[in-house]
Amino acid sequence: RIQILFEEMRVKTVVFLLLNSYLWTLTKGQSYLSLRKLSKEKYQQREWEDAARYLDQAISSFAIRQSQVYNCISECTKSISTNDIYYHLTLYSSTKDCIRQSCEADLGEPLEVSFNLYNVFRNRREYQTIDMCWSFVGNYTGSFEAVQTYLLYNPSSVSMYNRLQDLYKILLVDSTPVSSVDPLFHKFYKKGVDSYDKQNWKKCIHYFERALAEFFKAVEQCLNLCTFSYDKILYSLEEKDNEDLAFDLKHASLCRHSCYRDNGYTSLSSRVPYLASFLEHLQFCYYSDDLVNLAAKCTHSYRLLDKRNPRVNENVLYFTNDLGMSESFREDIKSYVEKSEADKAIYNNYYKVSKKELSKMYKEEDSFGVDNTLTQKQCNVLMDLVDIHGIHNDGYESAKSRITSPFTKYETFRGIELRKAYSLLDDKKVSLSTYTTYYDVVVLVKELMVEILEIELELYFNYIHLIKRTFKPGDSKRPLDDLSHPIHGDNCYFDAKKRACIKDNPAFTFRDWTATLYLNKPEEGGSFIFVNEKEEITREVEVEPGRLLGFHASLLHGVKPLLSGSRYAIGIWFTHDIDKAIDMETLAPKRLKKEPVKEREEKDDTKQEL
Repeated sequence: RIQILFEEMRVKTVVFLLLNSYLWTLTKGQSYLSLRKLSKEKYQQREWEDAARYLDQAISSFAIRQSQVYNCISECTKSISTNDIYYHLTLYSSTKDCIRQSCEADLGEPLEVSFNLYNVFRNRREYQTIDMCWSFVGNYTGSFEAVQTYLLYNPSSVSMYNRLQDLYKILLVDSTPVSSVDPLFHKFYKKGVDSYDKQNWKKCIHYFERALAEFFKAVEQCLNLCTFSYDKILYSLEEKDNEDLAFDLKHASLCRHSCYRDNGYTSLSSRVPYLASFLEHLQFCYYSDDLVNLAAKCTHSYRLLDKRNPRVNENVLYFTNDLGMSESFREDIKSYVEKSEADKAIYNNYYKVSKKELSKMYKEEDSFGVDNTLTQKQCNVLMDLVDIHGIHNDGYESAKSRITSPFTKYETFRGIELRKAYSLLDDKKVSLSTYTTYYDVVVLVKELMVEILEIELELYFNYIHLIKRTFKPGDSKRPLDDLSHPIHGDNCYFDAKKRACIKDNPAFTFRDWTATLYLNKPEEGGSFIFVNEKEEITREVEVEPGRLLGFHASLLHGVKPLLSGSRYAIGIWFTHDIDKAIDMETLAPKRLKKEPVKEREEKDDTKQEL
């Protein structure tokens, strides 16, 4: 059955390519903007196949134009180093005329395109629309390739990842084949993995080195196209009449920053970054081929990318301690890391998440504390939300029947998840401004976590909880060892007898990072504590409004007893596992969502089936 399915897919692909070829002859010479306009017209007329094909041609046209522009830029800037290009704005003026003269013969007049639309094409986001069009006509093979390509350029999209899992089931496949639109380095990478599995070390080295070279070429092209442009990229409508648009360092830094972050993953299931996987395979291939020096260089270079990886650190110790080899790096990796760090510094000057004056309390490798992340107004809005709509013992089903908190009889506990708040927004029980505050605050927390802790792997939300604990006087005085929240780890269960936190069921082992954001200062008690395996306090943090704590989920912590008043906070748990992620795109406030096309409001059998 699978063989028949793939034969049908092959035939459909051939037909698709022939039709695309015919369309290309009809539309040759048209800009990607014109082709996109044609696609939009077909989409509004519900001619889904033509809409998909025109849009696919628009993306191809964009890619060809980008390649041609890159060739012009390369000729005009070949005598200038990349860092000089980036740090000295005057160089743009000196090369602008050269770029225009070089490109004009092949490309004609420069195009005018908005910065947002330019990024839509650059990040291949139009493949989401192509997926929709093919789905409407039941062409799931076309949908599969569109979603696969979208994810290669936008690897953090949870909704499209979930869409891919659905398509796996529809097409009865369990892996992602190499697509005709995959980047070249991805194709060499797949051949390298195949050689690795067959233990053909020489071929493995050959393909991974080719893949690395193509990878760096793709990143360099992306960086150059961010720094220079033949076409006129409009950042605002006011610039439309500006004939001499100056180089914009702010937007270029945002664009360049994405070149490092958005270079995809080795597969759409393992979520391993390409560069890390190149080196992980290469070190073993070189070592197995008795090229120990080159293997050691790969290992030391790998550590530049991921200092927290215990396996990498073990390999480094093996080469340095056991084999007595000195530390050495691959020049291409070292140069890439230095360049990315320099660009990151420029990016942070313009887009630093901490738009307010954040005062850092402390910063360690796996935890931090900062103040002033929220305004008092934001804190009040969130406290009102949980006061009015908070659910008794929310998140603790076994404690629903209890009057008091799941942890102690001296407190009550109320909470509301972001998803629950979103459902109340739909029911018009929560205002848009209140929900937007909740949503924006948790997104800000994630950005701060990534920035301050320098988290390189993609970070996803796993659970978001706005909570309120209130002191409830009992018949007797509350003991000081009656913790508001007992000592625990967020991805392991703490065995006090063994003095160890064991990462196994029933713990949420997939959680990687935790954040706690405080909204008020309790009248008395309720401070946060970090402890060691002996339950000795290593750090105590008083609760203050707008104070944010971020830490690795394996760190043991707890909450001291609340002795008076209430304690409001947002608890956020993060994961690197996309299968455990909340789809934040579906929870975005309506102000962020696109308005649906009117024609699609009518029902039809195809869409109902989809």
